[in-house]
Amino acid sequence: MADCAPWLDALSLWGSAFERTLDALGARLDGHDARAARWFAEAAADARRAGDIHTIPGETRPEGPVRIADGVLDTFIAEAAEGAGVTETA
Repeated sequence: MADCAPWLDALSLWGSAFERTLDALGARLDGHDARAARWFAEAAADARRAGDIHTIPGETRPEGPVRIADGVLDTFIAEAAEGAGVTETA
């Protein structure tokens, strides 16, 4: 079970990043730009932390960074902020 921990940790962070992105988009639609920027920054920080999680060497294959919806969630989170006009996130 321990070899699943990195995947579960990464999944939790990606889920949080996705939720914050949706919150930010809703705030942006409601005209709350400062709140949206804060949530986009939180989403970017969670996405970075998720991307830094690695598998346990010798326990799982492939070894290296844990990839969850690679090229999908990370792209959506980054492009949502860019599309909303947020150029700098945490």
